[in-house]
Amino acid sequence: MKNKCISLLGCMFVAIAMISAVSCSHQYDNHALAVMNNTDDTIVLVRHISSLPARNISIAPGEYGKFFETSTDMWLGPVNELKKCSDSLWVELPDKTLMFSENYTRNTSANPYSMNSEWQVIIEDYETSAFIGTRVESFYIHYFEINGN
Repeated sequence: MKNKCISLLGCMFVAIAMISAVSCSHQYDNHALAVMNNTDDTIVLVRHISSLPARNISIAPGEYGKFFETSTDMWLGPVNELKKCSDSLWVELPDKTLMFSENYTRNTSANPYSMNSEWQVIIEDYETSAFIGTRVESFYIHYFEINGN
């Protein structure tokens, strides 16, 4: 009888420890960098990264286009993350191309690489399944507005 009680208590302890370990996982923040198109035309974002081929994203009017996503507990802010993930951004408008890099801008005075730049944030919440029930994950989308001026 005593051995059965010890076995039962041992099994219960192991089960509780496993449930606690699975349900107490580390929570990372989800972040993205995006460009918001506040023009009347579709724009093309061209992202340059070192010697890799440029990557293009078409962005419809009134929409945003994400060009970088990360899940990390060490988010450094949109300007520092932009510097880490791209050398320059070009935004192709119907009548001109805006160019941004850490040390250069063309056809615009605003620069997303500048520490003084204005980034906005949208928070999107997603419900995901967990070991027991569901949990809500937040996605922070940091965007730089393009208005054509």
